[in-house]
Amino acid sequence: MPETVSTKKRRIAIPLGYTVIFFALIGLAAAVYMAAGLGAKLLDKSALYEEYTHFIEPLANLDPMPFEDITTADPDTIIEACVMAAFEAKKAAEDEFEEDEMGRTILPQTDVEQQCRRLFGTDFELEHRGFRGFEYSEDQKCYHMPPSGYMRIFIPKVVRSEHREDVTTLYVDYYSNEWLVGNSENQQAAAKQMEYTLRGKKGKEVISAVKLGEVTE
Repeated sequence: MPETVSTKKRRIAIPLGYTVIFFALIGLAAAVYMAAGLGAKLLDKSALYEEYTHFIEPLANLDPMPFEDITTADPDTIIEACVMAAFEAKKAAEDEFEEDEMGRTILPQTDVEQQCRRLFGTDFELEHRGFRGFEYSEDQKCYHMPPSGYMRIFIPKVVRSEHREDVTTLYVDYYSNEWLVGNSENQQAAAKQMEYTLRGKKGKEVISAVKLGEVTE
């Protein structure tokens, strides 16, 4: 029986249809792969930003005045940031705190110096002294933290970073303390943005400068 025109068309349409479906599946698979890759990249950046936020938090909590070099920063703020970092590190390690007869928490000078090196590097030498209700004991080589502890002025959140050679710039949004007790950045606009400059290779970076970022309306 001779092949009709309609039969020939069906013979051509069937493999053509399979070809279209095949390439459509390839396109779908590529789209899923790209979406998964983008999602993983976003998760990686989110984890990195959290890591950076945790690193700068002892200083950023105190809303330091901008400085171009660590040697020009307010010394009381730097000392307080190091003491705060030492306290949080000890708490995170679930170490027991010693208290003096007045109920003040005792933080060894060596712990504070260790955090100073971690935050600001080995080239910066901390000048130990009392500050803002914190007493320093030259004889005992320790700090006495008042029962009231310390106050977080702002809650920092790293939202973007730029890296060139051994310099990393962090763009940090500052939120008021209400953000810590349930509000999100969608409900509350950042009070301001600051830029933190870190120097050194990844994993060995230290804070070297802080400057005012974009003004938030």
